[in-house]
Amino acid sequence: TCFKNIEQIKPSHNLIFDLKRNTMKTYRYYHLQIPVNNERYDRKKALGFADDIRDLLIDSVRLRLRSDVNIGSCLSGGLDSSSIVAIINLLLAKKGVEREHIGKRQKTFTASYRRESDIDESFYARLMIKHTKADGHFIYPDSRALWNELTKLKFHQDEPFGSTSMFAQYKVTQLASGYVKVLLDGQGGDEIFAGYPGYDAVYLADRLRSMDLKGMIHFMLSRIKEHRDGKVFSAFFKGASYMLIPDHAKKYLLKQNVAGILKQIPQSKRFQERFKIVKNKFIFRLNQRLGYDETLYSLPQLLHYEDRNGMAHSLEARVPFIDHRLVELALRIPAVYKMYGGWRKYILRMAMRDLLPEPILWRKDKKGFITPEKKWLFGPGSPVLDMVKTRKIKQYSGYWIWRLFMVNTFTQSYG
Repeated sequence: TCFKNIEQIKPSHNLIFDLKRNTMKTYRYYHLQIPVNNERYDRKKALGFADDIRDLLIDSVRLRLRSDVNIGSCLSGGLDSSSIVAIINLLLAKKGVEREHIGKRQKTFTASYRRESDIDESFYARLMIKHTKADGHFIYPDSRALWNELTKLKFHQDEPFGSTSMFAQYKVTQLASGYVKVLLDGQGGDEIFAGYPGYDAVYLADRLRSMDLKGMIHFMLSRIKEHRDGKVFSAFFKGASYMLIPDHAKKYLLKQNVAGILKQIPQSKRFQERFKIVKNKFIFRLNQRLGYDETLYSLPQLLHYEDRNGMAHSLEARVPFIDHRLVELALRIPAVYKMYGGWRKYILRMAMRDLLPEPILWRKDKKGFITPEKKWLFGPGSPVLDMVKTRKIKQYSGYWIWRLFMVNTFTQSYG
């Protein structure tokens, strides 16, 4: 942790204190197996994987609807939270769960930004509410509320947090606490099904490493066609640079056209040397990278934030996507079924193909539960502006200035 002499137990570890010997030790009780199993896309196998995922996700949601108190769901309008809402609706329709603590209409809770059309997802949330006839509730976080409630948020989080998205989640749980005591959320879907844009480069490196140039080109061209996304080329350059000596790769690749790169790289001596050196590194295999983010990096941070935001309002957060059975299955599925035809999370979309409205099932934009952070940080009444002036910072962006502000405020509070 950020506090001296205070440490956390590692994931999948237990801690034992021996009262007789006055000693302490930890041991690992669970190992997540992540096989490396590249293969070419097969439609029949894709449908089989999708059905397995669907069955497990439905059962995971069903188990997490067991409660003696009222239950609701977060709903951002994205694929993961919408999938949970759709499955609850399915279970209610088929009488697969008791209605006592869910109600005739399930309750959903959404953060929205009326004046920020570029980040607001309320259109999709309302579409999902209409699709399931849920009882939708909305809250509208703003900068004034952020600065007024920041002291409370810091207290409940215990440590500095990476973005103002934590405040939006804090407000959603605050809203939900007026109606329910248990809240289902979609955390974990991006980490096991490859939902973040940053996975593009890892996937392309994976395809390049396995010499599946056809699969790599298919993904790139499909993404351009489906999404009009020219950034896939920069992802290719980054992915290819993983397979060369990084210091030289970008300069080399940027001077070439794509056809030339595809022709030259596999025969390059430098490529072959790099190939031998890094063939077992996790970053070049998408599934291994997902396992890393699932257990050590991305998801543990998000669960840290969510747990504390929930507890701040006496609310329990439950996350169906990280049921261990679903995680183990997802990480056994070859990467080509997670990123295919230009789509991230392809296999999850297939699994939910007849449960979600088409505009949500095949959404082309990825928001990532963002807030109008830049406006909040540099708008009227922001204490961040005082820090910028005091420290005479001339060049700054919202991404790192918030982190500097967090460290500064926690230092002032705790020394």
